[in-house]
Amino acid sequence: MRYDEAFYADSYHSALMTTFAFDPTVFDNVVLVALRSRGCRNIAVIADRDMLNQTLRDVGAPHAAGVKYHMAKRAVAGSFHPKIVLQLGQDGGRLMVGSANLTGPGLVSNFEGVSSLIVTAADRTAAPLLAAAFAYFERHCDPADPAMQRALARARRSTPWLAETEAATEVVIKGTKVALLTEMEEGGIAAAMSRFIDGDTIQDLVVVSPYWDASLDGLKSLRELLGNPQVSLVVDRDEQDFDAETFQRLDAARLHSSEKLPQIAERKLHAKIVVARGQKADYVLAGSANASKAGLLGHFGGPGNAEACLIRAEDPGSAIARLGLGQCLTSEMPLADLRLRRRDETGSGSGARIVDGGMFCLDGSRLRWAPPTGRPSEGASISLLDHEGIELHQGMPVLSGEGWVIELASGSSQPRQAIVHFPDGETSIPSPVAVLSDLERNARAANPSQVDRILGEIEQSLDVDFDMLRLALMIDGDTRRTAAAKADRQTLKVRNDEAPEENNAPTYTSEEFRRVAVSEDAGCRADARHGPLGDLRDIINRRLGLFEKHGAEEVDALSAIIGGGTPPPPRPSSAATSKARPSRSFHDAKQRAKKLVEHVNRTCQVLREPDVDALSYGNSIRLRLLVMAVLREACPAGVAPGPDHGLSSTDPAQSWVRMLGRLMAEVVRSLAKSETGALDDEGLEALALFQFAASLASEVAVRQDMNLSVARQLQGINGAMAKAIQEKLADTGASNDKLAKTLAALSSHYAHLSSTAAMAQA
Repeated sequence: MRYDEAFYADSYHSALMTTFAFDPTVFDNVVLVALRSRGCRNIAVIADRDMLNQTLRDVGAPHAAGVKYHMAKRAVAGSFHPKIVLQLGQDGGRLMVGSANLTGPGLVSNFEGVSSLIVTAADRTAAPLLAAAFAYFERHCDPADPAMQRALARARRSTPWLAETEAATEVVIKGTKVALLTEMEEGGIAAAMSRFIDGDTIQDLVVVSPYWDASLDGLKSLRELLGNPQVSLVVDRDEQDFDAETFQRLDAARLHSSEKLPQIAERKLHAKIVVARGQKADYVLAGSANASKAGLLGHFGGPGNAEACLIRAEDPGSAIARLGLGQCLTSEMPLADLRLRRRDETGSGSGARIVDGGMFCLDGSRLRWAPPTGRPSEGASISLLDHEGIELHQGMPVLSGEGWVIELASGSSQPRQAIVHFPDGETSIPSPVAVLSDLERNARAANPSQVDRILGEIEQSLDVDFDMLRLALMIDGDTRRTAAAKADRQTLKVRNDEAPEENNAPTYTSEEFRRVAVSEDAGCRADARHGPLGDLRDIINRRLGLFEKHGAEEVDALSAIIGGGTPPPPRPSSAATSKARPSRSFHDAKQRAKKLVEHVNRTCQVLREPDVDALSYGNSIRLRLLVMAVLREACPAGVAPGPDHGLSSTDPAQSWVRMLGRLMAEVVRSLAKSETGALDDEGLEALALFQFAASLASEVAVRQDMNLSVARQLQGINGAMAKAIQEKLADTGASNDKLAKTLAALSSHYAHLSSTAAMAQA
């Protein structure tokens, strides 16, 4: 099981996380989607300030940060380096502590060590450790960060067993002593490990670590605390931090390469594990601490890193075999293979100075600013930007009883990023704005019995198909019924309050459908982006691979070091759901085809309305779902319909080529009247699909020798679509990069429909 699959666990309402490095693209498209699809919505991340600022400089503020989850910065004397995931639910919780950052390599492709402890209503043995982990988050919560304080308060309020649990850093689980070790005022990880071992005579020490001191001082200090046993160093196979001369100065030491670790293959070593073999027990430490002074000796409020590890005592002589380290330790690494590390581990990127802007939160119409420590605040001005980086407002904060604030005009657009222009002439990197009302709203369970359940079903779908379209319409209707009830006003009425049968897609009447299409963006576009429609968009993009993926399919054998070697529960497969999809038949395929034809015809009718904009947020998502459902049901060129694909390419009554042609013709007309302003990512993704669909339909019509007049019409629609899109790009100044990336993903995903589908990208 991959570590990223661990986030598909049910029964948790809150997820509190720490990380050193953070990749917003991977987090938003993998972790966030997984958590929210399972109803876990109160989400907060604390990341190392300097590493996060570097990411913000290089890629900009994460789109969902500040709205769907809180992104907090933390600065300590060294690095804020713990990797903790604490998930809390009404009756239980889970604590994962390890070496994996919230990045692509950390979640999937690195060789990592992750330990897991689970609390249930029936077994609260580990609960004191989870309470201690919660206290760790409270300890590192900045008093000037109301968004983090509120996230913690929501988590505590919704977790009754937490209030009944006294925090403890050490417990006994099934006769085995287990402890959570973090940096404390009285000492760091090494000192805490020594206290846990409690005087047992350590015969030998095995240390697995990717990073070390050049002097090996961190290792020497740990070894001294444990009585100077013989030691085995397992190092990265490619590059190290010390040379042969330094290693040779160690007594009773052996050197081993990570290439012999189980299942490591070509993956990069990033696990940090210490095995101390004593007379009474084997002691296994795993977590975030490298074998360095900063990692092992850091103090809270003092020098060194903030770190977190779990340690477990087990039967003497058992740990090496359980962890699969035997083969690695039987083969020594030649000293001639040592190569000093070439790259700068402090981070890559340009050498430009990174200026921290502090923290921002929006409380109603009041923007609150917590300036960074040591920076001049008096006379600073702040530029407020939307999520695309377009400036909305610039003003000077005023010092009040609540700190530095800017009062925004009533009804002004919601800022998502902020840049500080300091009086000394320096300018900060963009920082996300935590929108307190949005974080509060998105943290609430949407509707566990309906919307979250359906989103979970959609997430388990293998493709964007008829079933996903059916479920998406259910979400659309349920969301609108909820909004209508809250607003207490006459609005859309959706048919079939009960969940429809598997092959009966819920439908709007033409008038209902028109109201949906017209009204979607009457409110704030941001509200739609961060509601269920935004979740649907995330799922669509995951199916198309529209975010960076990182290799390997399996996690290493060290991924479950604590808790009896039990890994986090795997993500449920679609085959394991309570409502499995029935086997397909040709009759079912024809029924799906018939309903898709009806839906396309109805959509074409609605797009002709003068006040319907194909690029509004909701309409762009609905059109993407519909087009992709048609493509999923489409037979490849020259192939007859069957149980899996009910739409022919040539049958006049149910030709997917003609359906796309009709639909894209109406989209072209709608684009001409569209009043959507600057194109955001969602708009560009929709335009890419429109261009792909028009091009594919035109190409297949020619290859299939369809009626000449039909083929010419489709060629004309394709040309008109290309022209309309280019005009839209020119009018808005949008970049072609996102369009090209999405087209490439579509061409790859639907290559089976035409041997030359990639031509559509041209």
